[in-house]
Amino acid sequence: ADNKVQESTTEPSMPDVYDVNASTLSQGTKIYYRGYAINSVNTAYSAQGSFYTEPGQAGDVAFTNVTATGMRITWSAGANADGAIVVVRAGNSTVDDPVDGTEHAASTTYGSQALGSSYVVYRSTGTQVDVTGLSAGTTYHVAVYAYKGSGADSGADLGINYRQTSPATGNQATLAAEPTSHATSLSFTGVTDVQMTVNWTSGNGANRIVVVSQGDAVTWTPTDGTAPSGVNANYSSATDQG
Repeated sequence: ADNKVQESTTEPSMPDVYDVNASTLSQGTKIYYRGYAINSVNTAYSAQGSFYTEPGQAGDVAFTNVTATGMRITWSAGANADGAIVVVRAGNSTVDDPVDGTEHAASTTYGSQALGSSYVVYRSTGTQVDVTGLSAGTTYHVAVYAYKGSGADSGADLGINYRQTSPATGNQATLAAEPTSHATSLSFTGVTDVQMTVNWTSGNGANRIVVVSQGDAVTWTPTDGTAPSGVNANYSSATDQG
């Protein structure tokens, strides 16, 4: 079924090489082919070969569960794809492309499986990966490529085929490393009926958040990666954080 003659010509001077441009093939499909030559004596056939056409591309890269040393990367699968490969690079948006016919090894620990100046953190059939081994306060650039097929190239049979054009991309910074010591020696000076000065000895964090509650103990805790809104030294003008 679906056997089609792509090119026919008169007998050439031998030996000869043919280039055949086959169009309107279906994406994400395994194609088989062989050549043949006819003369007045007989018909001779080449060995059969095969290849995979590229699938639709992955999309919609997003990041969640971001910490100082890890993050979750998610994406949507490409149409007619068998899976996706996720390549990550720190501090540089030029991510290295995977190589067709090579089943690149992957590790969810960043820095373990190199691809040029980048690292492969995933190659399989899912749509998310939890990456570890990242450095605090660093921006990581991600490219997700859909692929079709499996295995390495073997003679006329071509293996895994990555869609290398226009991969799904995104970038995300890890959180800063947490301070190892809190502020201490909290004290109050200049207390009047409407104001006071709050004093402390700083810990080793880069900045500080001061939270005040009227009539009750402070119960609010800041969220990593989110700066509080409505900060104001005038208590009545500051936003209630809940």
